[in-house]
Amino acid sequence: MTLTIPANDFGQIRVFEMRDQPSDAILSKSSDGLLQLFGTDALDPTYVDIIKIADLSSMQLTDYITQGYDMEPAPHDVQAVNGIEGYAILVMSSATRGQEVSLTLPASVRHVTTYVPEAQITVVEPFAVTPQMG
Repeated sequence: MTLTIPANDFGQIRVFEMRDQPSDAILSKSSDGLLQLFGTDALDPTYVDIIKIADLSSMQLTDYITQGYDMEPAPHDVQAVNGIEGYAILVMSSATRGQEVSLTLPASVRHVTTYVPEAQITVVEPFAVTPQMG
């Protein structure tokens, strides 16, 4: 499967599941590891997190993401995200450095969901205009 992250991507977190034991290169997020994982080394590893689900103990992955990244899951994604086994891989929008990047996923990795920030809409009151006499 190929997943393309567009150049204008902002503020999103893509969540992947990897059930196999990742190689040391993947765990270290080296260029070679990211190439193994996504078929590209164009990602900035600073914005890629690899989480061993067993290390979360009793914490749910959705809680980890909410507390660590201040993003709430969509209600329809909670079960899928908390059902991840093995390793969760989180790829933030910033990992692409503003460039379009195509990820080619190996059979051992699947895209679970993408967290999208809630739109913040602010209603602005119209200005009161008083006519001026001149």
